[in-house]
Amino acid sequence: AREVLGITVTYASDSMWSHNFWSHSNYNDAKSGWSQESELPFDDAKCDIDVLTDLSRDDFFKDYFLPGRPFVIRNFVPQAELDAFSKDRWDSTQDYDVHKRNWRVGPTAYPSLTDQEHCSHKMSIEEVEAAKECKEMPGIPMEVAWHPSEEEFEELWPMYKGEELYSKSGWRSMEGWFGPRGDYGEHLAWQVFFGGDGSGATLHWHGPAINNLYVGTKQWRITPPKYRGFTGMPARDAQEYLDEAEKDVVLGCVQHAGDMMYIPENWGHSTLTHAFTIGAAVILPQAYHQPRDVAFLFVHINKTGGTSIINRFRRSCPSDYLSEDWGNDHRTFHTTAQSFINHYGRTVWDNAYTFTVVRHPLARQVSNFFFLASRCHENPLVCSERLIPNIRPKEMLQRSEEEKIELFHDWIWALYQKYPPGSKEHYFFGSKTQGNQENASFNATQTSWLVDENDKIVVKDIIQLEHLDENMDRLTENIPCLKGDNESEESRHREAQEKKESVEFSHTNVTPKYPDWKLFAKNERTRRIIEEVYKVDFDNFGYTMPE
Repeated sequence: AREVLGITVTYASDSMWSHNFWSHSNYNDAKSGWSQESELPFDDAKCDIDVLTDLSRDDFFKDYFLPGRPFVIRNFVPQAELDAFSKDRWDSTQDYDVHKRNWRVGPTAYPSLTDQEHCSHKMSIEEVEAAKECKEMPGIPMEVAWHPSEEEFEELWPMYKGEELYSKSGWRSMEGWFGPRGDYGEHLAWQVFFGGDGSGATLHWHGPAINNLYVGTKQWRITPPKYRGFTGMPARDAQEYLDEAEKDVVLGCVQHAGDMMYIPENWGHSTLTHAFTIGAAVILPQAYHQPRDVAFLFVHINKTGGTSIINRFRRSCPSDYLSEDWGNDHRTFHTTAQSFINHYGRTVWDNAYTFTVVRHPLARQVSNFFFLASRCHENPLVCSERLIPNIRPKEMLQRSEEEKIELFHDWIWALYQKYPPGSKEHYFFGSKTQGNQENASFNATQTSWLVDENDKIVVKDIIQLEHLDENMDRLTENIPCLKGDNESEESRHREAQEKKESVEFSHTNVTPKYPDWKLFAKNERTRRIIEEVYKVDFDNFGYTMPE
């Protein structure tokens, strides 16, 4: 889970699972009055996603919503709500009479979405419960799903009046996580479903969804966005395929009556029911999980002069510049194109003006070395990880140019030996992780910051640091809020003053001066290593090594 998804999964002991969840499930199954016979075996004690008992708003957004991680909350639905879906209670209503009303059924909840068809004849709820077959679809249990009307809400959840559904029910998490329903209620996509033993949803994906189960047991197969898909296979065939062909990237979990399941945006998922099941789900509104419009996104590669650009954004474009932290150490300050896409979605990325600043690979590496060396006394762990010699800034200033150059060459050789191209942690050759190590394409190169999951460069504008000043017109043309700051003498004076004050405030943090980066190209071993490690950058950005 950590290598593919970047998450840590905590497993509970078999004894705890058996004690807490089987007793809860058996109680509700017996009380519901619905048939709980199942011909399909399943592993009830295994769940590959986080299993929770409650979740605060802050933890939901920080640990699950923003990074996109699925989870299940056990025993989340109130007992009175579960009782409302019992067989006796449904049979006492006009709309859900188990014998008289006939329903349109199909091999999945919405057959047309996966190029399938509904059964040619309708069935009663009792026939679906008994797993009656459709004559033109032998061996495939039937499923029913529909979007409830306002009147049906009152009949399905009679114990709640008005807004109580969002504050007291199994859906109370929506108000707890997203605020009052008036802000988003009309944009929610609701569905209610029921199906016989062995029915379910074939592999599909959509926006983030909350799924509550009221009757029965449901077995989930979940795939991260990179491995999502649609299929026309019946649910049972789809899960068998996923278990056999895609087992390395598929997560599994069993949901019981009373459990709430959260599936993040764009995650593939397939369900298979064990015995008769009833449940409901809601797809959350896009406005609460993605910004609708983003003017621009800056891929700030480390040691390419991007901090000065960000300072101008913060000063001149405070309402347009996004500054966020999310997931596993992600922040917009140093985020790759792929991490932006994972967080905001491909549509937002494609619609925004995207740009980056790149730098000569050797100049970037030299700058990186002396920048890190100036901070080893503050953060020795980082320097140890990056193999930087622990030399205090004042001591570095006293070194001769020849000594500084030799220290750099020794560092490059040590990096190359520990983090060679193709190694799992090769990115340490060029930068810290900043959470970007979750992307398989991320490595030491600047190019790896700019590609999508198909290793295609997807940043619209790539500007060389060496020519940044002469390309400022390109930026202001695409980012209009910069225009008022571009030629302002006042802003230049202010920026110079801020820099002066920063130096005066903490003179020990000043990066020691170092020789011209071209001098470092004279060492043949370092030259060969830089050309090998950063070959793709030389090719993509038009750089050459100095003679």
